[in-house]
Amino acid sequence: MRDSTPAQPAQPRNAHPEISRWIRVEANAAGLRTLAGHLLTLAQDGVPDGSHLHLEDSNGLEDGSVGLVLERSDDE
Repeated sequence: MRDSTPAQPAQPRNAHPEISRWIRVEANAAGLRTLAGHLLTLAQDGVPDGSHLHLEDSNGLEDGSVGLVLERSDDE
């Protein structure tokens, strides 16, 4: 019988082995609008390179969520 488990995507050459290649963002409509607002804030003219926001279960994410850092990087 053939194994039906899908193959895992290859890691990029410089990827840390413990970091998955995929990130899933799951939110209701209000949460998605909040995330979009954070991203638009970072994208505005005059926001310095390296500006960032920390989202954690204590400030905007559901309990048990993995923390997320949104950072502007104009060098990449």
